[in-house]
Amino acid sequence: MVYVKNIGGDGARVPFVEDGTKIIFGIEENNFAVDIAELQADTQVTFDVMQNNEGKLGTVGNWYAATITIPPKRYEMVEDTENPTMDDEEPSLIPVALPLDMGAVELALYPLGKDLEIEEAE
Repeated sequence: MVYVKNIGGDGARVPFVEDGTKIIFGIEENNFAVDIAELQADTQVTFDVMQNNEGKLGTVGNWYAATITIPPKRYEMVEDTENPTMDDEEPSLIPVALPLDMGAVELALYPLGKDLEIEEAE
């Protein structure tokens, strides 16, 4: 489970659910999903979820809804089975990425700029 902190003053925050390595923000038709594992890199990554003038969630907007801080990938060294060594040589080791630890992901939630309900156009 991600570490959550509230930033800023009072007000409604964007609801979210975790689904494996994804975080799904919003409600019903106004939602935005972020696959944290796809964004993870060898350095820390910061990803912002925004809200536009219509209240829609995405990567562009006037208000911050959430900021996700993703830790860098971690690796373990394992024996290289693709390129075996001679009997008297030390085995070659290669780095293999460990699975994402969602508990190391930080999620900052901000007060929403607009209601998440999107009015139907007539």
